[in-house]
Parts: sequence; C-alpha cells; structure tokens
Amino acid sequence: MTWLEIIIIVTWVVFIIFSFDLYQRKKFTLLHFLVFAWGSLSILLFTRFPWALDTFGWLFGLARWADLIVYLSIIFLWHGYIQLINSFTKHATNLTSVISKQAIKVVKHQMRASHWSIWFLIRAYNEEKSIEKVIESIITAWYTFIVICDDGSTDLTWTLVKQSISKYSNSDISIILLEHSLNRGPGSANKTLFWCIKEYKALLTLDRRVTYDADGQMDIGDMKSFEVHMNNDVDVLLWSRTIQWGSMHGVPFLRKQILRLSRVFTYIFTGRYFSDPHNGYRMIRTEILEHVAIHSDTMTYASELLEEFIRLDARITEIPVSITYTEETLSKGQKNTNSLKIVSELMYRWWFYK
Repeated sequence: MTWLEIIIIVTWVVFIIFSFDLYQRKKFTLLHFLVFAWGSLSILLFTRFPWALDTFGWLFGLARWADLIVYLSIIFLWHGYIQLINSFTKHATNLTSVISKQAIKVVKHQMRASHWSIWFLIRAYNEEKSIEKVIESIITAWYTFIVICDDGSTDLTWTLVKQSISKYSNSDISIILLEHSLNRGPGSANKTLFWCIKEYKALLTLDRRVTYDADGQMDIGDMKSFEVHMNNDVDVLLWSRTIQWGSMHGVPFLRKQILRLSRVFTYIFTGRYFSDPHNGYRMIRTEILEHVAIHSDTMTYASELLEEFIRLDARITEIPVSITYTEETLSKGQKNTNSLKIVSELMYRWWFYK
C-alpha cells in the first residue's frame, strides 16, 4: 500500500465521521449523508483497486474509465453550483425581508384610518426628474392615497417625496413613504408595498390597489377606463400596450420583439396567455393582494405575480393603455439583455430553487 492510498483512506474515515456527526446534529439530511458516503467510498475503492474503474466504466458504455470521472465531476460541480445559487438567493431574500420589515415599521406613526377605495402603490429608484410630476398627476386626478417605496435611491427622490408630504400635510391627501436602506430591486419594492398593506389592513376600508411606476411613462387618464372595467366580476385588471387601442409611443423595434417573446415565455411558465405580461400598470382587489406571495427581487416578480393570480384563481381582465417612452425612461428602464436574465431566473426558480 502506497502513502497516497493511506492518506486517502485516512481522509475518507475522517470525512465519514464528520458527515455522520452533521447528520446527527440534523445539519445533513439522510439522503445527503448516503450520497456523500457512497461517493467517498467509491473513491476509496477505486484508489485501492484501480482496475475496477475500467469495469465500472464499461457498465456505463464508456470506452475509458476517465470519461466516467469527467462526467461525474460535471454532475457534482453542477449540483454544487445550484446549491451555491440557492444559498445566495435565500440570503438575498432574507436581507430583503429585513429591509422591508424595517421600512414598514418606521412608517407606523404615519398610518391612519382611511376610507379611500383606491391606493396607488409606487416603486421608485432614482426618479428625481419625474417623481414630483407623477405625484401631482395622481392628486390632480382626485386620487388621494399614495404609498411610495424608495428603493435605496442615491439622488433626490427621497427628499422630493418628503417635500410633497409636507406640502399636503394639512389636507385629506395621504402620502406614505417607505424607505429601503439598500437598493434591492423592483420586485423587492413591490414586496414591501404589498406587505405594508397587509400589515396595516385593519386601518383601511379600501377595496383596490393600483401598482404604478414613478418614471412618468404611465398615463393617469387611463384610470377612467380602469374604474369602468373594475366590477364585481373582476379581481385583477392588467393594462396592455398591445390590445385594441392600447399604444406604445417611442418604443424601439427590438423592444417590441422582446415584448412579443415575453408572451411566449409567460405562456410556457404559467399556461395562460397574457398580451402584455410585464406591464406594471395594474389594479388588484384587496382580498387577492392579501394572499399574494412573490419572492424575486428583480423584474421576474412580474411573472411571479401572474402565477400567483392564477394560483389564487383570480378573475383577470386585460384592458388597453397608452405608454410613452422617452430616451430617459428607456435608458433607466430594463435593458434588452435583461430579458435573458428574466428567462434564466424563471427557469432556475421553476426547476432548481428550493
């Protein structure tokens, strides 16, 4: 027996003891323990009897035993990569949860009983050039309850919202500002907004929430159509830029093609066709929103939200809206390459995340 074989055998014994200890302390599942024990025992066996590798490889139809080692290594590396991504995702989710809860806790003193039927939920990140105009347009249209989540902006967004709060402090208009201490992404901002509604629902008699963007792309005038279509037969209204008289102004050709592809992928993952799955302009009935659970911090949340509506058997209707794109909003919005990231994250969450 060579020194290398002795070292491998001793290492195997130590690893088995450690893994058994982890299993007893419930840090290892039985399946993980068995896989680890089988793998390490195989290494021990093939180290002591190298000729067995050829026989073992032959059972798998491989000409060389080395090929089997390569394939097994790829499998274990892929498994390790997925475990690493799972760990990172859970850490990110926990961090977002802490930041969201802190933001909600801080605004507790701002909450008061309200009889308004419609709340506007706005996520904002570095929107100093448009946030005031968006707030004013909502108030001018006679909607008086706005909740804004500032997702860790580094510009004057927070200051400008605070100024709007002071401006209307002696009126019936309520503007609530939730603040993320770190930028966590559009999905996280919406999670915070949804959780805030759930946390303080006892104070509210409202019936509907409207998710709205702070970049000035959306037209508050479309709310007239929104309210007409929201009746007892509808739980969720989704705005669409692509049906009937809905329109998109200033959108590049490539962005239009990506929007078309988004319909295909959304159908694959949800089993239901939506003409404009990633439009953030929505009206959601309270009893549906209370049971919605989204996890992604990124734009993938939009697809998750549709999955949740389907899971909750919500009655969904799409209505047309008009969206205006400018060079500024296009530069700040989703990059075309983000569509690949969204598809990748959907695939990961569908098949691998646990």
